[in-house]
Amino acid sequence: MRMHKVESSNIAAIGWDLGSLFVTFKSNNETYVYYGVPHTHFRTMKEGSENPSFSVGKYLNKEIKQGGYKYKKLEDFKPESEINLTDILTRP
Repeated sequence: MRMHKVESSNIAAIGWDLGSLFVTFKSNNETYVYYGVPHTHFRTMKEGSENPSFSVGKYLNKEIKQGGYKYKKLEDFKPESEINLTDILTRP
């Protein structure tokens, strides 16, 4: 999976794979995975970040967090390294 940098004051990068959205925050460099997120949300965030009037953070809050998607913080997440996404996504 590839993480994509986005223009945001709060979010450093986003990624999408196996039906899940990955979000790395700038403030603490922590990555969270949001389960069952449609690819359309990822695409909207990625493409929207190129528009100065679009807020990736507001979109995340409204559509993903308030949308009720389950999530968890990923410990020691390194997007550049070889990782087993199936293992990450199936752990509670």
